[in-house]
Amino acid sequence: FSISIRKGFENLNNRLTHELQLRMVDYHIGLLRAMTIEST
Repeated sequence: FSISIRKGFENLNNRLTHELQLRMVDYHIGLLRAMTIEST
């Protein structure tokens, strides 16, 4: 019982961290794009 709950939490955690990483990548790409647009 507790093992299955732990597995579920790990899956949820992995999915959350993956989405966070994707969002951070998008955020940094947006920053870089804004900086390059300003400099030109």
